[in-house]
Amino acid sequence: MNEFQTIKDGLSVTEEALEMEKDVFSKGDNYTIRILDVSKIFKDAKKKPIYAVNQVSLGIKNNSVFGFLGANGAGKTTLIKIILKEIPVSSGTIQINGRNIQSLRSINVAFCPQFDDHLTPQLTGRQNMKFFCYLFNKRGQEADRIINRIIEVLDYSEHVDKRIQDMSGGNRRKCSASIPFLSNCNIILLDEPTSSLDPIARHHLHQLINMNKVGKTIMLCTHLLDEAESLCDHISIMLNGCIYACGTPEYLSNKFGKEWKIDIILNDDSIITSQKVKNFIKKNIPNSVLSVEDKISLIYSVPIEDYSITKLFSIVQKGKNEDIGIKFYTCSCSTLEKVFMEIVMKSELKKHAVNKTADNTVSVDSGISNDIPYL
Repeated sequence: MNEFQTIKDGLSVTEEALEMEKDVFSKGDNYTIRILDVSKIFKDAKKKPIYAVNQVSLGIKNNSVFGFLGANGAGKTTLIKIILKEIPVSSGTIQINGRNIQSLRSINVAFCPQFDDHLTPQLTGRQNMKFFCYLFNKRGQEADRIINRIIEVLDYSEHVDKRIQDMSGGNRRKCSASIPFLSNCNIILLDEPTSSLDPIARHHLHQLINMNKVGKTIMLCTHLLDEAESLCDHISIMLNGCIYACGTPEYLSNKFGKEWKIDIILNDDSIITSQKVKNFIKKNIPNSVLSVEDKISLIYSVPIEDYSITKLFSIVQKGKNEDIGIKFYTCSCSTLEKVFMEIVMKSELKKHAVNKTADNTVSVDSGISNDIPYL
């Protein structure tokens, strides 16, 4: 796997990232699940390598919810399939309770997949739940008790006795997402469990997850920022198969939330317009940092202690009034959502730049730098 090592040698990561990786490798007893330098490579139609998961090292503890946050195609589902032994790793190892999963005949993990194909359409929601209780060796009153409890928490009583094929997508999803919590498994993997749920139903499912956190290790894949913040004890932001940032929601908010963000949409995509606006911002907000530049948009970061939000609005509005090329703009405090969107944009811009210069080989740009810590 020389390609992987070449990429890793070229990464510029923080000291905290190196310490975190060292901790995962050396302190196995601290973690229920240890993901150790795991990579997965596929080949496209032209036999070129595609790095779906790129040297990920993480530790996941018991009594916690660990969130994998990323856009579609980030590598979250591939990593889950590796943990479930549905696909093999290209390099690296995964341990559950200190044992390499490749040496295990089976693993005791409950899983909610991204789609609902595992449900039987001709059966009702309750019948599907009873069927899975049977598979989990739960019978009679024990099965009825846990099913009724879940129905109550999810506010599902009005629809649970309908056939799956007659349900809305949201009600099918309630049934699907409930199944891991019918089991006695101590490890639960949830892949986009709240997809197709409305905000109220999503809140009910969040309650179910929190009720079952004690004594379990829960991994949650999601692209919903508010869901990750409210549910997860730790969050990793994953893009292009790499871990870009990792920490508690509080850490990420404190780390990235001490700046103002200025989002500017330009009148057109000309270099002249872009340069006019950049010159204006540099002159009037000299300590601002251009963090993202696209064809018709600019995103600046400004230290929160240097300006009030009203002052920033006043400055940018002045530029707009002078007709330098600003079509729309917003000024706001940095949030985890803005951090995530900024990382996505940076990643996409770098990926396009790499693809544009690539010949017959695939060049993978990790996008990891010292200002986007992997902690």
